[in-house]
Amino acid sequence: MQNNDNHVLYVATLDKDVIAWAHAYICDSIVTQTSALLLGLVVDQDYRHHGIGHLLMKKIENWATKSGAEGVLLRSNIKRKEAHLFYEKIGYANIKQSLTFYKSL
Repeated sequence: MQNNDNHVLYVATLDKDVIAWAHAYICDSIVTQTSALLLGLVVDQDYRHHGIGHLLMKKIENWATKSGAEGVLLRSNIKRKEAHLFYEKIGYANIKQSLTFYKSL
C-alpha cells in the first residue's frame, strides 16, 4: 500500500490513540466505470455519532474525485443495519445485493 497512489488510508486520532480509519483504492475495470472502492471504515464505538465517519467519508470522496473516480462503491454486511442507515444518511444508495465467494489458495 505504501507508495501506491491508488490506495489511501485516513486515520483519526485522539491523544495518540486511533479512534477511526478509512481505507479505499481506485478500481479500474473493463465492465464498470472507474470507482473508488471503500475497503473499510471503522469508528471506535465510543466515538460514533460525532461526525467522524462522515468526515472520513468526505475525505475518501474528495480523494476519489481527484483520482478520477466517478463514484465510491462500498459493501456492507447485510446484518449491519446501523451502518446501512449511516451510509444512506450521507447519500449512498443500495444498488444491489449479492453473495460473496472466496477461495483460499
